[in-house]
Amino acid sequence: MTFRLSTDQFSDRPVVSFDEVSALLKELDARKYEFLILIREEQHYIQTLRHDFGFDVERRSGDAESHAFAAKPEFDPEASAPDATVATDENVRHAVFAREEVEAILRSYYLGTHSPLEIRWHSSGMGEMPESKLFYAVVTLLIFGVPIALGIGIGYWLFG
Repeated sequence: MTFRLSTDQFSDRPVVSFDEVSALLKELDARKYEFLILIREEQHYIQTLRHDFGFDVERRSGDAESHAFAAKPEFDPEASAPDATVATDENVRHAVFAREEVEAILRSYYLGTHSPLEIRWHSSGMGEMPESKLFYAVVTLLIFGVPIALGIGIGYWLFG
């Protein structure tokens, strides 16, 4: 299986070895990149983002409902929003990792093994609600459908 890498600087670069992932993670830690995504296949990936107080890790295994974030066992999903970015929130600290921990998580994903760290995956709520899907479908139709229909109608009227 050929993994691919993406950052805010490049996308879909084939991975030759995990050493490349490790080197990019160090560059992410040095703020050369905003994020790093290790892609197994379409909509199957693990990604990390560097904050002032550590890294967060998320994975996706298919549709938007499968999107989840990693946290240590001490994390209480009821105590804080998973996207909170306040380093003083003790609960949020249980959902961020040091670079070495992220490297271990990414390595296990790359090798297809269990992480040596004790982590839990929590649904990130990234999935859209059915009402949202309807809303986006209507907006897409209005943005693209109406101008196309008008263009066809005007074209037919002008050129018969």
